[in-house]
Amino acid sequence: MGSRNDTGLKVEDALVLEVLAATASEWQPGLRIGRKAGVSAGLVYPPLARLERLGAIASKWEKGDSGQKPRRVYRITGAGQRIAGEAMERPRDRPRLRFPGLGFPEGQMA
Repeated sequence: MGSRNDTGLKVEDALVLEVLAATASEWQPGLRIGRKAGVSAGLVYPPLARLERLGAIASKWEKGDSGQKPRRVYRITGAGQRIAGEAMERPRDRPRLRFPGLGFPEGQMA
């Protein structure tokens, strides 16, 4: 991974953004995002950091349940929705098309 598409995003950034666009109202932990995006646990955090620096996503700390450590959770922003929309307009910018409801073929769900 690591190649860039026409929007200037790395492929893994686009995959992470795609997951967050599909669940725009939900705050999600990085591991869940990585699992849905097909990005390994150790490789999901650099794309999350890049996307947050771009203003495409926001993060916050969420208190853990009794005895659990706080965890960072992420959600797409309005700017991220616009970036995701632009990427979806360009077929070669969609490395894997998985999410129904966003104009993606249903047979390609992860």
